[in-house]
Amino acid sequence: MKHIIYATCAASMLFCAGCSVLPGQTELARLPVITFGQATPEGDNFILFFPAGQPIPTDVAIVGSLLKDTSNQRLVVSLNKDVYAFKRWVSFDNTHWIDSRDALEVKLDIRLPGPEHPKPGEIKLRIDNKTQS
Repeated sequence: MKHIIYATCAASMLFCAGCSVLPGQTELARLPVITFGQATPEGDNFILFFPAGQPIPTDVAIVGSLLKDTSNQRLVVSLNKDVYAFKRWVSFDNTHWIDSRDALEVKLDIRLPGPEHPKPGEIKLRIDNKTQS
């Protein structure tokens, strides 16, 4: 069985959902910039910074009432460029901001073992930069 889900943000891993209006540059410049992995302040008025090359752990679990054995694993990836995230907005330089839906293409492809896919299951998350030339 093949399921394809198009998402606007990765998850858990990079970007937060939030308001639809980006504050002005002066307001953004006043926000604290928190590097991923550091403690975050109360609320959601901060910029989350993902430095290029820094490990980004993501926990993956396969669980359910149909399964006798379940599996949990931590996967680690890193970015090839700096990414700043504020609610649903992203920036690659902390100056020019774009709606994450216009900046990122996120695709989740899940294939379960079955008649249409008689092989091991596959879970593939693909994250591409739409703004790259």
